[in-house]
Amino acid sequence: MNKIFSILLILVIFTNAASAAEISGNVASFGKKLADLKVTLNSVTGTQSQEGGMVYNFTQLLETSTDQNGDYAFSDLIDGMYRVNVTYNGITYGENTGLKGKAVADFNLS
Repeated sequence: MNKIFSILLILVIFTNAASAAEISGNVASFGKKLADLKVTLNSVTGTQSQEGGMVYNFTQLLETSTDQNGDYAFSDLIDGMYRVNVTYNGITYGENTGLKGKAVADFNLS
């Protein structure tokens, strides 16, 4: 019985480790899918300021480009707070995302 319990426990641990989190999305402008745009993934940390607000710090972790359909994805992540940035026509657009398992961050740019 103990051997079966040990095997089940090991399977649960490895299954949870194998199910890494993912952020994916699509980038479009006025319905047109935008290809070959730079997309960056940043970690987000915050500290309390003396004035009572939050001060956020962003650290770039990964970079990719949108495919011909405007899609992008970052995989093998751990749950946490992230910021996804997309640069289009020299302007950087961003969205903060709390990740637990899977998250979608779509951008409709104008």
